[in-house]
Amino acid sequence: VYAGARDPRTITDPNVIPIRLGVTDPEQVAQAAAELTDVDVVINNAGVASVAPPLSTKLEDARQQLEVNYLGVLRVAQAFAPQLRNGGALVNMLSVASFRPLLNLSTYAASKAAAWSAPTIACSCPRRSSAARPSSSSPTPPRASPQSRSAPSRRWAS
Repeated sequence: VYAGARDPRTITDPNVIPIRLGVTDPEQVAQAAAELTDVDVVINNAGVASVAPPLSTKLEDARQQLEVNYLGVLRVAQAFAPQLRNGGALVNMLSVASFRPLLNLSTYAASKAAAWSAPTIACSCPRRSSAARPSSSSPTPPRASPQSRSAPSRRWAS
């Protein structure tokens, strides 16, 4: 088991192999995917948030949230997709804010909503079996609105 972090020294579990992996650094992501050829499950767990109403949010904070929470997820998924095409799994740790934004977390919610759509890139990967498949960790949206009823679930079952 590998664990990626911007600073691998923060990973102290003796049962994992720490690697340097900042999802906003294209070179680090590409290097990790090139070196870790035995990976068949990738869990995207990086995330940042800032608390402010949308009209008071600093644009640099919103940009950072999009870079980490959406583009980072997409970058890691694209880099590891070739290894996952033969029955691997991609799991994106998201948030209920993906589909239930709160006023003071609206830019965070927007970045997570964008990431909610990202698993579809993995859905296009052919799979060998019905075992592990790409997944999103957020619960399926409530069926209260017509949009949520017709929206495909981002959760994959075995």
